Amino acid sequence: METSNQQARPAISVIVPAFNEDSRIQVTLIDALNVFRRLFADDWELIVVDDGSHDRTRAVVHEVASEWPALQLLWHETNHGKGAAVRTGVLASRGALVLFADADNATPFSEVDKLLSARQQGADIACGSRFGSEAGQVRRKWLRRVVANVFSAFARWTVRPGVSDTQCGFKLFSGDAARALFREGRESGYLFDLEILALASHLGLKVAEVPVRWREVPGSKVRILRDSLKMFCGLFRIRRQVRRRKCVSSPSTASVDNEGRVLQCPLGLSLPVTADPLPLATGGAGSVEAGTTR
Repeated sequence: METSNQQARPAISVIVPAFNEDSRIQVTLIDALNVFRRLFADDWELIVVDDGSHDRTRAVVHEVASEWPALQLLWHETNHGKGAAVRTGVLASRGALVLFADADNATPFSEVDKLLSARQQGADIACGSRFGSEAGQVRRKWLRRVVANVFSAFARWTVRPGVSDTQCGFKLFSGDAARALFREGRESGYLFDLEILALASHLGLKVAEVPVRWREVPGSKVRILRDSLKMFCGLFRIRRQVRRRKCVSSPSTASVDNEGRVLQCPLGLSLPVTADPLPLATGGAGSVEAGTTR
């Protein structure tokens, strides 16, 4: 017999991290509303995590939320990084599935059908990918394309995440896998995807790479030279972190507690249960929990 909490669990949670996105996020939210209402009726939730924006991002989300009670807003008082924002949203989610997507709508939400198909075929994680897409499906400046290809090759050599495009911001997880992995993740910046996929690969989770439509949207927060150098250096940090995980004898499937923490994992890998290194968020009037506005 299902408990009331299980009955209230939505089919999917959609996480959108945002930092100074007041000019782009309204279009993204409307696209999400149109797509997920078609697919799931009212059985879904959308969580926007404002990561310390100093523009009108929070106000724009509030305006949309006034007509959309199911939309939730979480926020950090100061900027912690994209990885921290996604982590906050994932750990606050309740869905049987969890999707995170970028606030610029670089990949339209209609592409989620492809990820859902991969999940139905048994993938624990379905990653949108800009590699392998048909001609014209990915629009990107040549310099960013070159840097992305070099980074991908270097990441496969150092970390072995199991996919070619680790940085596409459009990924679908089983809810339990998402909350377990993000509870163990420690990367707060742009490399969080790579850390999560590296952990998933080492835990024996099935990861599918799915070509999707993607376009470069003006206003990217990634500074191609400075941020790329940091990300290349961070590969070795992530490799060390993953290798430090303690190997023990374990069953063939991951054991997850009722808070989504990994207690025992496949392939003989045991992850420590650790406390949150960041406050989830702060909030205001009408909050269900501190930092949650519905």
